[in-house]
Amino acid sequence: MKKNLLILFTFLASGILTAQVNLENIYYYSGAVAEMEVYGSRYYAMDVVNEQCKIYDENHNLWKTINLYVPDGQYLYDIQYVSTHLFNTDDLVEVIYTYYLYDESGEYYTYETRIVNENGTELLKVPGASYFYISQFQNNDYKLLIYVWDYSVYPYTVETHVYDIPGTLSTSYQETQAIGFMPAYPNPASNDIH
Repeated sequence: MKKNLLILFTFLASGILTAQVNLENIYYYSGAVAEMEVYGSRYYAMDVVNEQCKIYDENHNLWKTINLYVPDGQYLYDIQYVSTHLFNTDDLVEVIYTYYLYDESGEYYTYETRIVNENGTELLKVPGASYFYISQFQNNDYKLLIYVWDYSVYPYTVETHVYDIPGTLSTSYQETQAIGFMPAYPNPASNDIH
């Protein structure tokens, strides 16, 4: 009996000691994972230079590329909430993204946030918006809250725009919000961040 336990322990210990973290892939962009209602888990990455959201399958093969409108002289800043049924009810992939312009003479940033689907149809445009999140109420209604800043005045002004949305958050986004994740904003900033 002792011999069998020793063999079992040796076998288990060798399995634990040989298990390790293995690099699967490297994306040369900032990326995250989306849990899409129709298509399942996908990686997505923000290609700032080409102004695109690139979406990859679980094997890291390019699945879709969404071209994002960014005005000349402005820069893609953030992509989030890649989904299919969050902002509308069709099966097209939709994203919310932000871009910015730096005013060198006034030393401040101007942001704009848009929601578009994969064929470029604009679902929402909010000038001045640089931070947003989705919150769930007890009655299972979901709201999109968007913060709009005007840094051209001192002290700067801020508004909170609240939008009703038809969809629901996937579990992965809900878990992120539950642990209190809230990135510093505005980013980039010249003086103050929150």
